[in-house]
Amino acid sequence: MKRVIVAILVIIIATSAGDLRGRDIEGGKLRVTRDKGSIGTIVDTGIPGVYQAVAQADTYNIVKYDFELLDWQGWTWKDVNAQPDIFWHATEFDGDPDPSDENYTPIEGLLSMWCGAPAGDDYYLCGWVSAPGYGNNWDQWLVSDQLSLTESVGISFVMVHHVEGYGYDQVYLEYENDYEEWVAIQVYGSGNRETLYFEDTVVVDTSSVSDGSTRIRFRVFSDGAWSDEDGLLSTSGACIVDSITLYVDGSEYDYEDFETATQGQKAVGKWSAGASPGYVDAHPSYLGPQLRTGMTTNDDPCTSNFGSQVEFFDEAGLWPADQMVYPNLYVTPFCLNGNGTEPPCQHEIIISPEIDMMKYSTGNDEIQDGTIPQGELPGLAGVILRYEVLRDLPLDNLVFCVWGVRNVVDGCPLSWKDSGYVLYGPNETSYVFAGEDISDLVIHPDSTLQLYFGVRDMCNVWGGIYGSCENHTPCPWFDDIR
Repeated sequence: MKRVIVAILVIIIATSAGDLRGRDIEGGKLRVTRDKGSIGTIVDTGIPGVYQAVAQADTYNIVKYDFELLDWQGWTWKDVNAQPDIFWHATEFDGDPDPSDENYTPIEGLLSMWCGAPAGDDYYLCGWVSAPGYGNNWDQWLVSDQLSLTESVGISFVMVHHVEGYGYDQVYLEYENDYEEWVAIQVYGSGNRETLYFEDTVVVDTSSVSDGSTRIRFRVFSDGAWSDEDGLLSTSGACIVDSITLYVDGSEYDYEDFETATQGQKAVGKWSAGASPGYVDAHPSYLGPQLRTGMTTNDDPCTSNFGSQVEFFDEAGLWPADQMVYPNLYVTPFCLNGNGTEPPCQHEIIISPEIDMMKYSTGNDEIQDGTIPQGELPGLAGVILRYEVLRDLPLDNLVFCVWGVRNVVDGCPLSWKDSGYVLYGPNETSYVFAGEDISDLVIHPDSTLQLYFGVRDMCNVWGGIYGSCENHTPCPWFDDIR
């Protein structure tokens, strides 16, 4: 990072501006807060002297990432909205420890289509409490081929489902209208396992289908909590479907019992598995987080950062309303539906390399070339996460900074943990050096960590409650994570 003058570090105290129950939002128990009020200033020398009292024996700079010369220094990127895999697949449920479990067996014959994750050592399952089952933030489809009709489409099937229900995690039967929108025919999910045998045909209301074609799909949707992933619900998968008959204009069109499939097959006959494409795939002009140099504001050129920084704005998008503040820059992208108020909405994070907490950086950089003496470990009292951020994020925009920490045990990453807040800061076009005590999030002493930093647009959750979502800025920008 190159500065015109020495920057000033402001120690920030976060105060809550609101407290929402976890079920008031998608994605878990989040609260909204802004950083406000300083309790002192010191020169940022790169030495965490302000936290010296935290460490009884000594203070170690474990690692620092400055991203200079446009180097990601091992960090990777993730679109949080994108699905980790496609989980609908034909299965015999081999290896079930309890074959008498009716939740985890073919409904009819030898194979059924199942939406679930089997038990195993898959990297995605590392943070799960139990498997088989279904996970948080799933949006998984089993969809038919295009159906040509004159008057009507109908469907009969056999289904077992076990999801949280009550409007949170649901199984939907849907059809596609002329506007490439999916319309619910039936919604299933009561919090208990249920077996549904449809002997009569469910006739689709095709009044919004005028071009003579549609598709049918089974959709499993889950929010950010209460599943087998976090252990708050125990199932053997979200849904099993079998013996599907499609009717077109009153006559049987297709019957599928999946008996010709092979284990794990995701496309059988006229049915194929799919999943939500995520935000970036649905918004091709946005390329995800980028490293960029020369970004600055005209508000306070004396504290401008001309070095490499992480940004999340759409370089083919809109210009900021006030170009005098952000010359030649664009704003972060809006949600893609409902005139920028409905999902998918931007939720991108960058993820650090694995950080060995038993090592430190003698050069105060990304290279961990020193080892903390074993004798000093008992005297170390805590772990501080520090970072620099430009956070011009008025609450009305509902675009927030987010960060998190996860422990890695034997090469297996556990679930992400954070402060429970999303951070904003209105009209703050100067850099803030933030400090977070993450001691309670770290498994000590033989700990390996990963960090994430990112941006989250929550207009689809809090639009009309906390803000209008009408304006965005190019922020946040991140740098000097240590």
